[in-house]
Amino acid sequence: MSDTNNVKELITDGIPSKKLEYRPFFSIIIPCYNSRKTLGQLLASIEAQNMADDIEIILSDDHSTESYQDIVDPFREKLCIKQVQTDYNFAPGNTRERGVQYATGEWIAFADHDDLYIVDTLPRIKDIIQDSGEKYYVISNFLEVEPNTKQIIRQHIGTRNWNHAKFYNLDNFWKPYDIHFKKDLLTHEDIYISSVVNCACNKYNTQPLLVNMFTYIWNARPTSVSRADYQGRNFLEIYFRDYIASTGDLYLERYKEGGISEDYGIQSAINIILFCYFYTQGFKFQKPNDWLEINDYHARDFVMRCMETFDKFNTQFIIDYCSPNQAEFYRGVRDTAYIGAGGFIEDMDFRTWLDYMQDEKNFPKLEDYELHKNDKRKTTMIQEMTKVGLNDKETLEKEAREKEAIS
Repeated sequence: MSDTNNVKELITDGIPSKKLEYRPFFSIIIPCYNSRKTLGQLLASIEAQNMADDIEIILSDDHSTESYQDIVDPFREKLCIKQVQTDYNFAPGNTRERGVQYATGEWIAFADHDDLYIVDTLPRIKDIIQDSGEKYYVISNFLEVEPNTKQIIRQHIGTRNWNHAKFYNLDNFWKPYDIHFKKDLLTHEDIYISSVVNCACNKYNTQPLLVNMFTYIWNARPTSVSRADYQGRNFLEIYFRDYIASTGDLYLERYKEGGISEDYGIQSAINIILFCYFYTQGFKFQKPNDWLEINDYHARDFVMRCMETFDKFNTQFIIDYCSPNQAEFYRGVRDTAYIGAGGFIEDMDFRTWLDYMQDEKNFPKLEDYELHKNDKRKTTMIQEMTKVGLNDKETLEKEAREKEAIS
């Protein structure tokens, strides 16, 4: 179904569909793109919270090519819905950022158009916030579910990654801490904003309120951008540089700006170095004769920038940092990396890998290539995509979205 001309019907420039008597407690921001198949279920799950006077919903459209207004209309009298649109189609972070601009609730939350809120959990979150006096940031739990079988894949408890099941105070946290999604970051926008939030918490010595309650269902669709199979390669292998940009680069930048403490900068840098190690080991394990070798260059680039940033850094310092409590820090990162990279067995131990990364003889210079210069990113990504039969980043995003719309 394609109806580009009617997509403008969706956009009401942020005018609410119904007027609320008081300021809403929650603003729920939902990025939309050709969302007619799943959006109705999400809206129904919000209606089922039975707190319509406390919620405004902001549908932020990323220039859909088909109208889904018929899905939205039945909810417009029941729920306060604002409909807005991005300046151009590109990235989910841009779509969420546009939604935040129209938020007026005390607390903001983000939901994907194909996910669900668990019944009667938002009123309980409101009560907990009010009873506790929390003024900044709340983390609850969410379930990762296979959408067809409804089988629970994984329980995410108290995780700081992703946007799911989190609530941010608009006036006391989001705005004064100047939190924004990174413009035109095609992937890992949720990891990026989680990293920004983590840095803000460190800078202002603010810790989130952890609520041990499942509030949200993340439908892990195999056709989504992060779950799709890219000709035998997973999402992380294709977008590994975006991953580093969304986490490691941000932590190094904030440390250099004085935005986070040295201890937190060191912890964060070593955390991402470990992820680089485990992820690249996973890529090689999955495709031992055909992994994207360029990702080793990305990993080396980050390792070397960490070495330049922190005077304390060398192989032994990093090993010692990871070793206490029977390598608890190391093991925790490995367990998490296993989820993203899939099962793997390391073919090189961590100490040897660190030394390998620092030896420039292992990395012949690539002609006309700079690893972390934005003006080189598109050319580089096209070269990487060509190896797996893809043309460019836009094509990859489009193909994944089309698969999801059809499924």
